[in-house]
Order: sequence, then C-alpha cells, then structure tokens
Amino acid sequence: MTGGTIRPQRRTQASQPTRTTAVALSKPDLTGGTSKAQTGTPALSAGVLSPVWLTVAEVCDELKVARSTWEKWRQKGDAPRAVRLPNGQLRVRREWLDEWIEDRLSVDAYG
Repeated sequence: MTGGTIRPQRRTQASQPTRTTAVALSKPDLTGGTSKAQTGTPALSAGVLSPVWLTVAEVCDELKVARSTWEKWRQKGDAPRAVRLPNGQLRVRREWLDEWIEDRLSVDAYG
C-alpha cells in the first residue's frame, strides 16, 4: 500500500434511504369533538369504513324533537338504539338511526 488515505465511498442519490411520510387516518371521534366521522361522511380507517356516530343533540336536531321527547322515547323503549360511553354520554350510529326512521315510516304508511 502506498501512504495515501482511504476515503469512504460517496453515496449517490439512488443509494440514499427514502423517507416516508406518515399519514394520519381518520378515526371516529366519540368525545363530541368535530371530525369527519361525525359530519355524516364515513371515515376511512385502515381501508375499512368506520361507522358514523351521532350525539343525542345531533339526533334530536335531525328529527326536530326536543331532548325531553328523546328521553320519553328512551324510557318507553321507542328511541333509536344507542351506546353509552364510559363518560356517560350516548351515541347513536348513523345506520341505526336510518333503520329506526325506516321502521317508523313503514309502520305509519301501512298502519
């Protein structure tokens, strides 16, 4: 060997490691915040459509009824299906509300 120094081999553009950017996927927000999952548009989560969850206030607004009417329906067992969260709040899946409305329309129409 001669008295020269050994230089490390230079990396070319092609051999540079590629950086990937993490993309946050939308998840249903069950805490009452605003997210795409609560606006009526199903959110894409890991390639699977996640359910749309509505608050009781959103359900009452859509049905144009007072909260007291909702409570009466719940006591009688006539309200749409709902889930109680660990914090005590209720949520109704969009599809459950739609099914409940369809059931009521078919009963009223055919008497």
